[in-house]
Amino acid sequence: MKLLNRLVELGYPEDRLSVDIASLIGLYAFWDQDVPPGESQGKGNPMPKELYQFPWGNLAKAGAPTPPGYGMTSTAPDRAAPAIPAALTLMAVDLVKRLVGEGNATRHAISLEVFKTYEGSERDQLMELVFSPELTKVLEGEGIHLEGETFVSAHGA
Repeated sequence: MKLLNRLVELGYPEDRLSVDIASLIGLYAFWDQDVPPGESQGKGNPMPKELYQFPWGNLAKAGAPTPPGYGMTSTAPDRAAPAIPAALTLMAVDLVKRLVGEGNATRHAISLEVFKTYEGSERDQLMELVFSPELTKVLEGEGIHLEGETFVSAHGA
């Protein structure tokens, strides 16, 4: 709530805010650590201090810095996203099924488990997969669907 209030204070249109944090993807701003009084550096949460560009592309104010690549068009040919290795998908499905069975299958809990369990590029790929629509589609075929940020079994786990 503090984040949303701070965004509105800085000029983010309140009617454009959503309960889905993904609606902020593309927001370009200066962020700094918000350190509570009496706490040392490293104890606060990142908070926006100045808005530069809204997710829908409008600049927040005249003369604001623009994101790298702003206004550029790509001359690269369109390429399909690389295929997700089947073994990686199976690992993610097994992990989600296990956490659904334990009653703790939020995307946050799943990503924490990935971070604790895997290393290197395997961990990085799994972290991306956890938040991908592709995994959600695969899990639907397994009788698991996404409600908000939590995976639940259609069969009552």
